[in-house]
Amino acid sequence: MRNILLSIVIPVYNVEKYLVRCVQSIVALKCEDIEIILINDGSTDKSLDVCREIAKNNNQIRVYTQSNQGVSAARNLGIQKSEGKYISFIDADDWVSEDYAKVINGIRNEDYDICFFNLVYRFSNIDKEKKRNRVVQGNNLSSQICDEIINGTDSSACSIIYKRNIIIENNVRFRLDMRVSEDDMFNLEYAAYCRDGLYIPVTAYIYNRENGSSAVHKCF
Repeated sequence: MRNILLSIVIPVYNVEKYLVRCVQSIVALKCEDIEIILINDGSTDKSLDVCREIAKNNNQIRVYTQSNQGVSAARNLGIQKSEGKYISFIDADDWVSEDYAKVINGIRNEDYDICFFNLVYRFSNIDKEKKRNRVVQGNNLSSQICDEIINGTDSSACSIIYKRNIIIENNVRFRLDMRVSEDDMFNLEYAAYCRDGLYIPVTAYIYNRENGSSAVHKCF
């Protein structure tokens, strides 16, 4: 068994134009104890070829493929294939900032059930930052975690890092029968098992809102 700190799961569906940028932003962090899991969800463009080319000379990247079943099914397969102590999700047409390394260092040095950070919505002419407003820097209790998940500024699974054994042992999965709010349901189910959490006030995730046709950001 490899000693993996963080498994990063990336669903891939018809994102050949964006995928390299996404993966390169992670590789550029130079964190040796992470793995990148690419789940090709029945892409009809050249996304699978791009996945294989990216992974060819990088042993941190693994590629799996399935028939088109949607982002939730792709994430669930990534959970099944992951080996890290923690797990996170990134959409293939988004990317991470260099501050994502600070988030990884945070979970490397501590032991928390959940980790929050900030993200920014990237529009064509403006960036709109989404800051966590119901948690405090550093350690948070379960009540604060639930408040952030239920009432916070953003419920995307892409701006949270989860402890993998909580997901596995409690069979927390993304719902296949939901076309909207599947991240909300996943987070609510996960929060029931959280005792403590970490908030690192850096903007580590760039949510690409310029790609309005993205299948990742729509219902499959």
